[in-house]
Amino acid sequence: MFVDDLHHDPRVQYPKEALEEGITSMVSFPIKCREATIGIIRIYHSEAIRFHADDIDSIRVLCHLLGLVTENHGLKNFLDMVKGAMGSLPLRMLKGLA
Repeated sequence: MFVDDLHHDPRVQYPKEALEEGITSMVSFPIKCREATIGIIRIYHSEAIRFHADDIDSIRVLCHLLGLVTENHGLKNFLDMVKGAMGSLPLRMLKGLA
């Protein structure tokens, strides 16, 4: 989402506050993990922003990588929990698993 004038765009909820903060334009990029949006990167600027297509592609790649890192970290946490649970099982229940 791109808003080049936060002071006069009807989509903006708080244009007066944006003016007070000195924010003129904003662009948002979703951080996705597979198909789910798990976060957002927002860039605010005091002047109207003009992005080159290569800049937008670079930020999209960054957001995609952030989604992959987040998913990988979540999977690692899950596996660590499973390892901890497996370590607390009685030895007789672990026969045949290795």
